[in-house]
Formats: sequence, C-alpha cells, structure tokens
Amino acid sequence: AIRLMGGVGYDPAITDPDQGTRLHKIHSHLECERCGKCCTLSSPISLEPQDVERLSAILEISIKKTIRKYAASVEEGGHRAWAIKKTSPCIFLDEDSSFCKIHPARPIMCRAFPLLSPRTVGGEPSADWCPAARDL
Repeated sequence: AIRLMGGVGYDPAITDPDQGTRLHKIHSHLECERCGKCCTLSSPISLEPQDVERLSAILEISIKKTIRKYAASVEEGGHRAWAIKKTSPCIFLDEDSSFCKIHPARPIMCRAFPLLSPRTVGGEPSADWCPAARDL
C-alpha cells in the first residue's frame, strides 16, 4: 500500500548526487543533546517505505495497521507522501525524558536530523533550534 503513494521522502528538486555523502560526513560529528526540539519543530516528518516497515516491526503490528494508525497522506509541491500524523510534538516523543520511544526504528528523516529536515534541506542547520548543530 505505501508504495502506491507515488513520490515519497526527500525533495525531488534536489539533484546533487554528492549531497548525501557530504551530509553524512557532517552528521557523523553530531551528538544529540536530547533537547527534544527536533521532535517538536519538524513537520511534516516524512515516512519512507523502510520507515513504515521498521515502525511496524518495533510496534509489533501489521504494516497496514501502522499506516492506518500513525501515517497521513501529505502533499507538498505537487508530490504526495506519507508522514507521521502527529508531529507537534511527535507522537513518539517521551516529553518527560525528551527521548524517542521508537529510537531504534525512527524514520530516516529523524536519523538525518538536523541535516535533512524541512527547514534545512539545501541549507545549513541552525544552532538556534538544534544545539548539536552549533559546532558545525
């Protein structure tokens, strides 16, 4: 079902084939400070097919039920994709500890934060809303 949505995930307007390599080098030096800002400021949080599969496994429910319960169809720039339904704050954020309840299975967008977030794609991450980015 999720593969029927058409365009999913990252901005298709980004055509730089080396962007991923550069972002990986930068991202490998980041250390999360568990402030929870990424889980309250990022919206939408896109879901790739692999993200849904990981969520389904960690939640121990079917892919169909995972989509029905946690995903919403969103459209931006003429592209349809799946995204987490509730993102302000994210439904998976434990607000007491500022830790992700599904951390081992978190979506790729969360794994690559702050370098691949709706606010920074094509730009530099801001230390104003991600303390881990201040040393970049």
